[in-house]
Amino acid sequence: MLEPVLVSGSTVSRATLHNEDEIKRKDIRIGDTVMIEKAGEVIPAVIEVVQSKRPRNAKPFDFFEHIHGKCPVCGGEIRRDPQFVAWRCENILCPAQTTRRVEFFGARGALDIESVGGIVADKLVERGLVQEPLDLFELNIEQLAKLNLGTDEAPRVFGEKNASKAIQAIERAKTAPLSRWLYALAIPDVGKTTATDLARFHETINDVASSQLLREVVSYHGRKSDKSRDGGTKEIADRLIKSGFAERSKSKMDKQRGIVTQIGPVVAQSVLDFFGSSAGKKILQRMKQLGIEPKSEKVSAKHMERLPLAGKTFVLTGTLPSMTRDEASGKIEAVGGHVSSSVSKKTDYVVAGDEAGSKLEKAKKLGVKIIDEKAFRRMLESSS
Repeated sequence: MLEPVLVSGSTVSRATLHNEDEIKRKDIRIGDTVMIEKAGEVIPAVIEVVQSKRPRNAKPFDFFEHIHGKCPVCGGEIRRDPQFVAWRCENILCPAQTTRRVEFFGARGALDIESVGGIVADKLVERGLVQEPLDLFELNIEQLAKLNLGTDEAPRVFGEKNASKAIQAIERAKTAPLSRWLYALAIPDVGKTTATDLARFHETINDVASSQLLREVVSYHGRKSDKSRDGGTKEIADRLIKSGFAERSKSKMDKQRGIVTQIGPVVAQSVLDFFGSSAGKKILQRMKQLGIEPKSEKVSAKHMERLPLAGKTFVLTGTLPSMTRDEASGKIEAVGGHVSSSVSKKTDYVVAGDEAGSKLEKAKKLGVKIIDEKAFRRMLESSS
């Protein structure tokens, strides 16, 4: 908050500080006098501090301390994201997250629940009909039909026809495959590819929650990094390889000939922590009460090896003319391929569509094979 000041023809009382790291870099403190400008002549931004006017008692700003080390909405634990300049509330039932979680839960790439995004999700939460995503499965047509998407002064109801479609989509979601459920639950560090990998090696969601494979991944990497606990790594590695969840490292840098696991230790621990938390246990219990038992997509290592694109890694970039990225990813995974979000020397193919960006340029530099949608379709047809 700023004392109101006239900037480029308008009165400004708020200005962007970007993020915590930028606040530290510019050493902006509470009580400071600052220089501001409109970035791009639109957004007010703090440029620098007027040091000569700084109060004597001004202290360096500490975000964690400022919010008393907890979520300002629900009081839950928070942690700083290791990859981004952001703090995350660890409470997945935090009211501030509910609407976005409901939207994500029903998104096309997750459980594909038609008509439950945007304003509908907002109003379901606002009207108290949904407090967490699984509440969707206890809604009925009458409740949805009467849902007011407008205001009390200007009501606009959802309607029986839309409500009927939404309820049908919600019922279909109960039988969605395990990979979609794992993705829809918004488990930290679990994207679509990781969800698919987990679903291939586990029968049920409860198997994922108590996964011995994930525990052994964490144990193996923990022992490898701690020389005093190095004993037993060979036995763990052998078990993981036998299960198909790992393979011998081919890296010339790995002199100890370690293993490369389907899922890394950070993600493995994140999954175990999620289902081990009180909120995660509540989700499993609620799913059981609702009769939701996602079907397994588990396949044997031998079967995976026989699939035509087994072991091949693809990266998708740009817009494909006749299919979405989700559809393309599904087709690749159906014949044993793996879809990655980034290009590396280990990438086998980059499928480039219209307006392909930096991934295409990186592929060219690394000499990775680049194919268009026509070549991609021919590859899929020859694999079927």
